[in-house]
Amino acid sequence: MKTLKIASLLLSGSLLFAYCSTPSGSEPKVYSGEQAQTLKNKGSEAALKAQQTLLKTVKGAMAEKGVAGALSYCNLEALGLKAKLGEEMGVEIARRSARYRNPKDAPENEFEEQLLVAYEQAQKEGKDLNSQIFESETHYIYYQPISIPNAACLKCHGKPGQDIADADVQKLAELYPEDKAQNYKLGDFRGAWRIQWAKNLQE
Repeated sequence: MKTLKIASLLLSGSLLFAYCSTPSGSEPKVYSGEQAQTLKNKGSEAALKAQQTLLKTVKGAMAEKGVAGALSYCNLEALGLKAKLGEEMGVEIARRSARYRNPKDAPENEFEEQLLVAYEQAQKEGKDLNSQIFESETHYIYYQPISIPNAACLKCHGKPGQDIADADVQKLAELYPEDKAQNYKLGDFRGAWRIQWAKNLQE
């Protein structure tokens, strides 16, 4: 298998990821054209909308039915919510994480695996994590890092038996037998939003 490399460069206090490999039409590359900021703005708008909507909905489910209710909601409804928002905004919305809860959020390829590794390593080194816009032959692909934003998230993603109640640990095991998304701390890197859309849809 071809070796993929993601080199991290420090630029104006922010982390810039450069994708390096043998050129191929199927591989994403950093977009450096004049529309870069416009494309980033479009991706950022969709990621922010998805984050706010998901957090608001989960918070409501938690207030109404407790942590177990929020877990059941995420198991059944979260993917549909992202699909609905994406359709409304003309993009495809997904989350990517090496420590996924739902296997559908796992990185799809080696490029995404290494991008996530680079983000996590950057955080360990105390560097800022910034969003990136890539392009393939047919799509623009925007990645925005996700961190654990508040203590409420630790009720589902924190330390079992400490942040996560024992009953909820059992519920997680029932709903997500492949769960890797525990033992986080506040501010930890969680993964990334991936927003992508066809180039022929860009205004």
